[in-house]
Order: sequence, then structure tokens, then C-alpha cells
Amino acid sequence: MPSTTPNFGLPYPSPSDEPCDFAEQWCDFTEAIDAVFATFQEAIDRTVPTIPIAAIRKTTASSVQNLVPIPFDTVLVDTADMTELDVDSFHINVTRRGRYTVVGFLEKLSAGTPLNGQITMLISGNTVGSVALAGGIERGGAFVYRFNAFLPVISLEVGEQVSLLFNTGASGSSTVNLASLSLAWHSDTEVP
Repeated sequence: MPSTTPNFGLPYPSPSDEPCDFAEQWCDFTEAIDAVFATFQEAIDRTVPTIPIAAIRKTTASSVQNLVPIPFDTVLVDTADMTELDVDSFHINVTRRGRYTVVGFLEKLSAGTPLNGQITMLISGNTVGSVALAGGIERGGAFVYRFNAFLPVISLEVGEQVSLLFNTGASGSSTVNLASLSLAWHSDTEVP
């Protein structure tokens, strides 16, 4: 009867074994090694193939409606097919379930009204709702507001769409000079 290794349970012949068909024992041994390698490969495939990262940017100033996702025009990086600006220029689409860090940046001109009203930059998802990340007070005139913030850890599911928008507290539009939205995966589950 063959013995087995203590760490992976791989079969090997021991000196007390009766003479047998070496080819059969060798096949058993190689099949056991293949099974161990398959579990190693599964672990590697979960962590190594491609770490989902996407970053999109709006580089051209344009008028954007209040509380409407900002349209982006440039893909800075996309390692997991999370963006397709020709089809959807407003969102990063999650293609792998897990924990993510989300970063947003917004540079917009003053809307002018209402004075002293709150301006808020929001990162929004179709299942997690909107999260206010940065804000300021509307001062009117020729002010340029720059907001940047990040959501350090958020759980997202496959199919989630993440977008960037702002709320001035009034209807209408504002000129958005620049904007960017980034999403970086860092773990499969909430509990390591």
C-alpha cells in the first residue's frame, strides 16, 4: 500500500510495499499532483489574472444638467472591460464582484444661483445609491469649484454602474470643465 506525503496527500510507494506495476503508481502520483496544481491555479486565477481598474475622464468643458451623470470622453485605463464610452459615456460598469475604492474629481464653474447654497459632488451606483463625497458653498460670479474625494471601501456586484454627478440645489445646468472617475478592485469578499 503506498504511503502519502503529509502536506498534500500525494501517494508514493514505500519500501514495505509488495512489488507492483510502477506505471500504475506513477499515474496515481501524477494525477494527485495535477489535482494539487489545479487548486493552486484556481487560487492564482482568482487573484492574478487582471485586477479590475478603470479610470475615465471628461476633458472637454460642456454644460451638464444638475443631478444627471456627467458624460466622460476619455478612458485613462481599463483592465477588465469596465468602460465602453461609445455605448455608455456616463458609467463604469463593474465586471467582478468585490470590494472597491472609488475616486472622483470634479471641476465646475459657478452656477450663480442660489447664492450660498450647498454644492455637492456625488458618486452614484444603481444598487448602492448616491454617496455625497465633497461639497462647498455657491458664491456666484466667476468661481471655479474643484472637488476631489474617494470612497475607500465599497462592496459592488457585477452589473453595478458607477457614475459621477453634482447637486447645486437648483434645476438647470452648470459648466463642467473637468471630471474624472476611477474604480479599483482590491478584494473578492468583505471578510478576508
